[in-house]
Amino acid sequence: IPETLKRQVDMDIKTFAMPQYDGLDQLLSLDQQPLADVNDVMNEFDIKYILGETTDYDGFVESWLNAGGQQLIDQATEQWKSLGLLK
Repeated sequence: IPETLKRQVDMDIKTFAMPQYDGLDQLLSLDQQPLADVNDVMNEFDIKYILGETTDYDGFVESWLNAGGQQLIDQATEQWKSLGLLK
């Protein structure tokens, strides 16, 4: 089995094991530019991880937050609070 496939499967297993909040994302109305920016950061990390060029998850999180992730978290938090889904 190619090493890249092993890394992809490993990443998928870790992702599927994370908590899921089905449907709540459909209630959000987030700014599209930060969404596009964080998706670019995620895609870049995914490719580098699969190719074995990085395992720096903490660095990825920092880049994601700086690329607009924190803004999206803040928007989601505010919207979910207004819907009574968060206190």
